[in-house]
Amino acid sequence: MKNLIMIIGAAVWIGAAVWFFGGLITETPYAECGSTSMAYAMSQTPVSEALRSPSTADFPRITASGVSVISDGACLYTVTAYVDAQNGFGATVRTPYTAKLVAELGGAGWAVLEVNMD
Repeated sequence: MKNLIMIIGAAVWIGAAVWFFGGLITETPYAECGSTSMAYAMSQTPVSEALRSPSTADFPRITASGVSVISDGACLYTVTAYVDAQNGFGATVRTPYTAKLVAELGGAGWAVLEVNMD
């Protein structure tokens, strides 16, 4: 009986050590890449700059229908959203867009790789 208790105790300690140290070993530096909300915010600058009337740009909240921010887990984000802004005639039009951005490790900055506006 005493040996069984010792074996169970050792198994618990080994399991706890594997769980704790295994989490440290498998943790990647990509956890410091930024967030989906920051990627969404950073996508708005190049989109605004491409508009006819940038000062009229109205972006939806990140939680709005039609807004999606997907991370590949390695600092690359794909933002799919839309912007409402005035065109050359003063009419407000909705323009969908997709932007691909990459975050530098440690929050050092963002780079816009591609912006497609339909």
